[in-house]
Amino acid sequence: MATELRLGGVEEFLAELDRLAPDLTTDARALQADNAERAAANLRAAYHVVSGELRKSVEVARESSTSPTRVFTRISVTARHAGFYEFGTHRSAPHPTFTPIVRRSREQFREDVIARVEARGLEVTGRG
Repeated sequence: MATELRLGGVEEFLAELDRLAPDLTTDARALQADNAERAAANLRAAYHVVSGELRKSVEVARESSTSPTRVFTRISVTARHAGFYEFGTHRSAPHPTFTPIVRRSREQFREDVIARVEARGLEVTGRG
């Protein structure tokens, strides 16, 4: 049995947000691009250098969307040994790098968007 999460009303919510703050999507795109590049720079700086392959393999790519109100950016580390470095093996300890940096980046992006929404005079609740 598959695990599934369905969220109803997302498109309606995004349309209403676009109506209330039409320039927010444009702002969010710029915020997300800056945030993603900052996260990638933090990843590159955090990776221990042996061969430099981990640092060189950090990539940021804009993802396409069919919705004009959605913004997607992918941060990836394509080195073959990235997972072994992050999670460890039976012979090496884990070095959690990607997960905490990306988590902090998402939280910062969320706070940046909330600040922009509030700057437009809208109230944001349910931050928990």
